[in-house]
Amino acid sequence: MRLSQARFTLDPEAGDERRWNIPLRIRASADKTSSARSVLLDTASIQLTGPDHDIVTANADGSGFYRVELDPVMLERICAGGGEDLNAPERHALVDDAWALTLAGRLDAASYLALAESFASDPDLTVWQAGDDIRAHFCRYPVIYLTLKDVKAATWTNCRAGIARVLAKTCRRHAA
Repeated sequence: MRLSQARFTLDPEAGDERRWNIPLRIRASADKTSSARSVLLDTASIQLTGPDHDIVTANADGSGFYRVELDPVMLERICAGGGEDLNAPERHALVDDAWALTLAGRLDAASYLALAESFASDPDLTVWQAGDDIRAHFCRYPVIYLTLKDVKAATWTNCRAGIARVLAKTCRRHAA
């Protein structure tokens, strides 16, 4: 497994090349036995030895002051198992990190929702508290159905005018 570091920001243009000494707690699981080890990430990236499938989390016990961005395969594996290999603080950190990554445009909304759905029956309050920021956004924004299927034109100018008419009509229909 390759671990790398980059400054996290909601604005991708604001990133830079600064590096930190980041103490990581990596937890692996094999044959239902779990073990954690500490790793110092003091370069742009490091390669961990051992099979990737044994790695459960790069933030054991959710104790790190850093965001973890999982590759899609690992995130899918966690979703498929409902986070059963993660303890409550790790699930909380995962939900919190996934939401921050979604806001930053680094995780698509469908992947975030798949993660949230996989934890839907989680009995631990701390995991649900990670979703407080998310729930603040629910039902705050209108959902508007819009179709452009009836816009037919032979030129771009006419097509653009047709789209403008559809948008104007939709805006009038949904105006407060």
